[in-house]
Amino acid sequence: VRMSPEILHIKLSDVEAVGRELAEAGQKIASCGKRTRVPVACGGCEYNPNGIVDTQRLALEINDRFFGQDHYGKFKITLSGCPIDCPHARMADLGFVGQMEPELVAGNCTSCELCTRACQDDALEMVDGLPVRNYDNCVSCGDCVKACPFDAMVPKRKGHAVLAGGKGGKHMLLTEPVANFVPDEKVLDVVEKVSEWYRAKGKRGERIGMTIARVGTNSLKEHLKETIGEYLVDSSDLKKPRWVRYYPPGVAENFSALKGPQGA
Repeated sequence: VRMSPEILHIKLSDVEAVGRELAEAGQKIASCGKRTRVPVACGGCEYNPNGIVDTQRLALEINDRFFGQDHYGKFKITLSGCPIDCPHARMADLGFVGQMEPELVAGNCTSCELCTRACQDDALEMVDGLPVRNYDNCVSCGDCVKACPFDAMVPKRKGHAVLAGGKGGKHMLLTEPVANFVPDEKVLDVVEKVSEWYRAKGKRGERIGMTIARVGTNSLKEHLKETIGEYLVDSSDLKKPRWVRYYPPGVAENFSALKGPQGA
């Protein structure tokens, strides 16, 4: 799941020699410790019919550019191709989740209602024979697009939700949404800026979620404003059903309380 094979039972005395042999084949050795780890990615749109974005390609690009960079704590990056979130981007230090904003081509609609039946989030209802969307409820999964056989529901745009501050372990943290519909070409810039903020604001032994809890989410958003200002999620958006339903009960309603001083 960490995008790497494991070779077991290597003697400690042979590790350097094995590393040299693997390097001859172009294979790096992954690392543990307080640094950027190998990214995790699901099959994305290349392998998964639910996939909205190309997570595999982006994971390789992130790995080539950021793997092994030192931090105050381990720094795990996860890419999920859709809001189903099989690789658990909501529990990553930095997570990206594929999103699709659908658009209705009214002239193609036959009022079959397949899109409304496919929607599990009460985001569509039929009004005068056409599906009408409640964007506060829409989780941007694209199920309505997949269900439509007449090209009446089509993708308007695709991108990534940016989630920051999660981790597993004994003292688990869940991410907070930071941005919506960030395009592919901005993903590496986001990793760069979040890493930069973490190095500036973090403390020794502190995972980024702990830094966010201490300093505040708004500090991170302010650092990202120049790069993805138009995509940043306002704190009021986090109270809408689309985010409330995306996290365990009671989590989204308390983002501000969980993530430190919001004015920081």
